[in-house]
Amino acid sequence: MLRGVATRSDRVIARIRAVASNVLVFAHRDILRILIVRWIALPVLEARRLDLATTSVSTLGYDHGLDEPVSACSTTRDMHSVAVQTIR
Repeated sequence: MLRGVATRSDRVIARIRAVASNVLVFAHRDILRILIVRWIALPVLEARRLDLATTSVSTLGYDHGLDEPVSACSTTRDMHSVAVQTIR
């Protein structure tokens, strides 16, 4: 099952990289964790090491060029709490 999700994530990443502009992706937390690790070329099992809060925002991009994908930032649980308090 995990291999199938990784394969689908790799296809999504290929489609994203084919677009010449920014892309916004909404998905379940566990799918996004896999997408992040596959984006930065890590084995899918490493997704277990990422802790994404509900409604977190992650930014994926490149460091010096298209051959250096990075996970630029992710909101944390603390940042989420601050955002919820500010919105109310």
